[in-house]
Amino acid sequence: MKNIEAFAQEIEAIGRKAQASTGRKDYYHMLLIGWFGKVLFVLALVSCYYDYLLLSALLMSQSMMTKWLLMHHIGHGGYNKIANVPPRFHSRSLSENYSRAEGKPV
Repeated sequence: MKNIEAFAQEIEAIGRKAQASTGRKDYYHMLLIGWFGKVLFVLALVSCYYDYLLLSALLMSQSMMTKWLLMHHIGHGGYNKIANVPPRFHSRSLSENYSRAEGKPV
């Protein structure tokens, strides 16, 4: 039991250190990754039009994984404490004003 408590303390210390080192640079990096995902999506549509379906599928899957990556970090509050970050990148408002059942804004 002693080792588990020490392990938990080490994990909490790593989390505090990571949260303290998060800044504007990380926010800009997130925006760059978001644009990368959008570019992949457009390339997937273009390659589908020209009948390169395997390439299109790979590009589309990578685009979707990029969106999931951003949602994961935003959902866990990775950008909550960075100053002047728009509210849409805060975990509290991640899926606000959106109906998942209908798939459209409320």
